[in-house]
Amino acid sequence: MKLLSLGYSALAFLTCAGACLAQTAGELITQGVDAQRKGNPDLAITHYTSALAKGLDSRFEAIVLQNRALAWVEKFSWQKAIADADAALKLNPSSATAYAVRAEARKGLRENDRAILDYSEAIKLEPGDPIYLNNRGNLFDGQQKWDLALQDFDNAIKIQPRYAHALAGRGEARRNLGQFEKALEDFNASIELDPKNPGAYNNRGLTQASLGKREEAQADFNKAIDLLPNFAPAYNNRGFNYANLGRPKDAQTDYNHALKIDPAYTPALNNRAMLRVSEGSLKDAIADFSEILRLRPDNIHAYNNRAAAYDKAGQPDKALADLDTAIKLAPQDGQTHKNRAIAYVNRGRWDEALTEFTTASTLLPEDVETWNWLGRLLGSHPKDELRDGTKAIQVATKACELSQWKNADCLDTLGAAHAEAGDFENAKKYAQQALADPNVPAPTRQRMERRFSLYQQGLPYHIPAIAR
Repeated sequence: MKLLSLGYSALAFLTCAGACLAQTAGELITQGVDAQRKGNPDLAITHYTSALAKGLDSRFEAIVLQNRALAWVEKFSWQKAIADADAALKLNPSSATAYAVRAEARKGLRENDRAILDYSEAIKLEPGDPIYLNNRGNLFDGQQKWDLALQDFDNAIKIQPRYAHALAGRGEARRNLGQFEKALEDFNASIELDPKNPGAYNNRGLTQASLGKREEAQADFNKAIDLLPNFAPAYNNRGFNYANLGRPKDAQTDYNHALKIDPAYTPALNNRAMLRVSEGSLKDAIADFSEILRLRPDNIHAYNNRAAAYDKAGQPDKALADLDTAIKLAPQDGQTHKNRAIAYVNRGRWDEALTEFTTASTLLPEDVETWNWLGRLLGSHPKDELRDGTKAIQVATKACELSQWKNADCLDTLGAAHAEAGDFENAKKYAQQALADPNVPAPTRQRMERRFSLYQQGLPYHIPAIAR
């Protein structure tokens, strides 16, 4: 949001109205307006405060209060801004600008729901103001309510078709909705209107990357950094792009640079940690994930990622402890339940794995791996009482359907399910289909062949009851 543009209608009005007031009050207000336009909020506040002390008509007092509130916003003095906006609204409940200024202060306090309510009031009062629609759209975008954001940006652009910030905002909403080609059109239009906006280049770079245009994305990230050398997100995004271009050293350099600019920038910490995991630097990766959790103790993704790093480092107990914590923080997060189920599988804790995959299947109804593992355990669990061939066939069939009958592991699982149900003809049929896939890795193929040999003998496959 360009804060000054939000308040200029009031500021310009007061400049004209100064002649109607006592000369000293009018001069003070004019000086306040001039200071604010020149980017000196401290001086503006001094003049507005002196003008208010002179005693003003309630109509003019309300406007001066909302202008001083805007100056407080420019100084990041959120509570003082809210106090002035509240006072202005008591004097003039129909002031859209006062609602908008208070919205910006509440956004500064991360009270985004209340900020949205304030912008909604401003829009009711002045539905033709594209700035209010744009700013509420940005708030919706921050809440990942991209459909609502898109609606606001659309409406802002209908009012002002050449509104560069709204075009960039709509591009970002469309990018997050997976509408990459339309997003690219919006970013192109926004950059043509405002070629010095680093955020638009950064977000266009993300869009280019999503379209597989890595070199074009690199050029956009470079331009964003040229325009704003301390733009940590652009360094982070360029680093991720380098990683996908097979340039891990350059990626590491950019992640480090982003963190030098902002040591608390968790996306760069996460990406650096993931790079370190891929390179086998597990101790350093765990340190990065731990730093994320120090900064954001409720970050379930960091718990999941650190758990994976602990597991690779041969520390399964710590991995399970992290997954336990993540589930306490977010009991309905299906990915965490799935990860804990896999951790149980890796330790041979089959009963708990079955329970977790069952839970995960309700939370991740379209996840092939979850349904495949659930089918595997129902058909091949070490314990007789926990196997159910009929149910295993149903579950494994769903895994095959979700994978369009092209996943060898799912076909192999369906074969094992049929064997458990005593249908060895279908067991052999699906086992052979799985083995026909030329992309099956050699160790996996050997296990599949051993299971197929059992079916030829009229025997089902059961997981050995040995804890790892």
